[in-house]
Amino acid sequence: MANWRTPVLQEIVLDSELGWRATENYSFSGQLRDHTGNPYRAEVSTDGRGFRVFGDPSAAERPKVPFLGDSFTHAIQVSAGAAYYSIVGRALDFETSAYGVGGWGTLQELMVLRGHLDLVEPDAVVLQFCSNDLFNNYYGLELGSSWSNNGLVRPYWEEGAIVYRLPGRLASLRRFANEHSEFLFLILSRFDRIVAAADRPGFELRVAAKGLRFPPFAQTAAVTTRLLREIRAITPAEVPVFAFCTDDPLPEFQVLRSSSGKAGLVFIDGVPEVLREAESSGICIRAADGGHWNQQGHRLVAKVLSGVLARELIASQSQ
Repeated sequence: MANWRTPVLQEIVLDSELGWRATENYSFSGQLRDHTGNPYRAEVSTDGRGFRVFGDPSAAERPKVPFLGDSFTHAIQVSAGAAYYSIVGRALDFETSAYGVGGWGTLQELMVLRGHLDLVEPDAVVLQFCSNDLFNNYYGLELGSSWSNNGLVRPYWEEGAIVYRLPGRLASLRRFANEHSEFLFLILSRFDRIVAAADRPGFELRVAAKGLRFPPFAQTAAVTTRLLREIRAITPAEVPVFAFCTDDPLPEFQVLRSSSGKAGLVFIDGVPEVLREAESSGICIRAADGGHWNQQGHRLVAKVLSGVLARELIASQSQ
């Protein structure tokens, strides 16, 4: 995996195979704030492979469970011990591993899982979805997105093959900026924000209005199902694969839930509802950016996942 350039966001680096990846041996120690402005301390780091946590593969007496996802699993807003997967691991006595990168789609998670299955030797796998994964999984949809376009070269699954495309205007210039010019990268990123603000409709509103009747969304639904089937296929048959979504806008949530079922994954309901309930009662569950979770948000998510994982894994072991 060749590193092209260190981008502005130090927690990620560009990668010729994955598009971009979590920075290895990243470290931050200091004070952060939640969405209400209250400060809290965080120790944010990754290991030499970019994992936030990596369980002991030799711990045969405890189940080994890797978690894969996007920025909610990268979880740079909290210390590793306060992230949802660490809380689940303590509650259920799991050896947990966690790898997530902001803006990632399902194909990138499949590629990382394929590269680490033998090392982790999992007893279960947990995938974390976000509704914008569907935009990231299909070039034709991400290209027309106002809000879910990362402006970076990424791999896409097209007719059974991995291809690399840059879903943005001025693609050649962007490739040059990504590889060679920090200043130009900044200029183009600012341009993207201006365009996104002026181009609010984008494909997101078409998806909301038409759902699967909008051809690019129907295409990404099919691609997502295929990718999840690939994840199920490369994972040993006796190892359950779970999935949950951080949010539940329609029709994206319905497609992610349906695609999981078609692929043989166990979909965990309840996470968006618990978070919404907490916010309705005045509990701050968000970090300063207003989107990602603070420690309280991670605790609530972990509680939902722990209950389902304990029940499902005990049931599977008794069969």
